[in-house]
Amino acid sequence: MNNGGGRVNIWDGDAHSVRVAVRARPLSAREKVDDATECVQTIDREQIKLGSKYFTFDVVYDNDSRQEIIYDECVSELVKSCLGGYNATILAYGQTGSGKTFTMGSTSVGAVLEEEQGIIPRAIRQIFDEMTEKQQQNDSLNFKLHVSFLEIYNEEIKDLLDTQPRVNGKNKHLNLREGPNGSIQVMGVSEEQ
Repeated sequence: MNNGGGRVNIWDGDAHSVRVAVRARPLSAREKVDDATECVQTIDREQIKLGSKYFTFDVVYDNDSRQEIIYDECVSELVKSCLGGYNATILAYGQTGSGKTFTMGSTSVGAVLEEEQGIIPRAIRQIFDEMTEKQQQNDSLNFKLHVSFLEIYNEEIKDLLDTQPRVNGKNKHLNLREGPNGSIQVMGVSEEQ
């Protein structure tokens, strides 16, 4: 089953603000050489089978799904809503080797073919394209963009924009705190403009 057939907008329907998309990543070159087999079976657009158990999600993408399809269906609307003043978070979760880096595209963009680029480079491109388009429509419009880039690994928060992530040979420790307006804040995280 290839999920690229009929496009889906996972944001249509009820008013839930959280959606869960699951992606069974393609086998890596090394796995193909080792003649590995896939452990996740995609049943349909909402269900997978792992071993003898079935799991249901808002949308499921099989190992043939293209990065562009996943981005268009799961992320593009979130980026548009961010430019409309709303907050959005995209979270990649899974065990080591499950495809988080592949799907998010947080490796060097220069080393990856454009069609294989993941969510991060596509989102950055969309943000700047839409800001440029809006400024062309209204030349008095200005944007101020702040960016943080975090990784949570083994319950430790890492600041991926910090050029000096270690102090006295130890990793800097970042903490989550509740802000004055009830928002969640990462204390000490780098923020680029």
